[in-house]
Amino acid sequence: MANQDDQKYMGYRTAGTSFGNATEEGQIVTGQDVFGKTVTKPAIWFAIQRQTSFDFPKMVDYPDLLNEYSDKLLNGTVGTGQQLFLAAKYKVDQSIFRLSGGGGGGISAEDRRNKVQSLIARITNDSAKLGVKLGNEEIAYMATAAEKLNFSEDQLTDMIVNQIDWNEVEQGTLTATRDQIKTMGKKYLMNLSDATAQDYSRRIATGELDPNALTSILASQARTSMPWIAQYLDQGLTPEDVLTPSRDAIAQGLELSASDIDITNDKYLKMMTVQDEKLGTRLATQSEVQKNVRTDSRWGQTKQAKQLGSSMATTIAQIFGKSAF
Repeated sequence: MANQDDQKYMGYRTAGTSFGNATEEGQIVTGQDVFGKTVTKPAIWFAIQRQTSFDFPKMVDYPDLLNEYSDKLLNGTVGTGQQLFLAAKYKVDQSIFRLSGGGGGGISAEDRRNKVQSLIARITNDSAKLGVKLGNEEIAYMATAAEKLNFSEDQLTDMIVNQIDWNEVEQGTLTATRDQIKTMGKKYLMNLSDATAQDYSRRIATGELDPNALTSILASQARTSMPWIAQYLDQGLTPEDVLTPSRDAIAQGLELSASDIDITNDKYLKMMTVQDEKLGTRLATQSEVQKNVRTDSRWGQTKQAKQLGSSMATTIAQIFGKSAF
């Protein structure tokens, strides 16, 4: 279980400084440092100082040393030589640069920093692929937390995915999966909401839900809501597979494009099925579909309906004409 300091790392979204709205790590902002002093620094400096105070708790007793060390970390100028220099300058034992417990215990500050930089690159790349929009300061916090807590690959992915804001999401794996899920839902005659598809997408991205399991979930729901479709599901077919010929027959009868016929629409679904006295609801035959189509008010406006009407009128005229003689 994470200790109290570890929990602080996980709260990187609410760090408690005034740079929460900063969009660039180099943006100059004014905020309170770990000593409660108001200073003006690049936004990322506050995160570095806080992280350093956690990693090297003994430094908190030497504010000037902590601040100078944070400055050097920001500028990328910290190494073993600099540590020796600072230890001499502030008259402290070099052990002050020993990291506290956690994922990086026992390694040098330079190695720790290199690992964090590597994680920053990884998070930046993975978040872009996923479509999760993150600011530089958020990425820096996340990398620091991941290194500190020795995150696994799955934990790192979880942390990134859980930062998604669907109102600001960019094109990526998460949106692509969401759209695929909504399309899959239609195959099982379900109009999945955005919220449902997004939740499934997130769970798949984190490994919480297997894509094959989602197919089983949709099939089970279809089986429950439409018992008559069960026999086709047992054959490995989707409702869309079964209803495509009926959809095409409806499109032809109403003189529409097949893409205009939404098989999830109850109006069209009723045309594709019939109520059998013995079997209950069953799939309609092609002739039954054609008959059902003619109950739609739009059918009367089709060319074939008008031609049929004209032909019937001619036939009637001929009949009455012959009778007149």
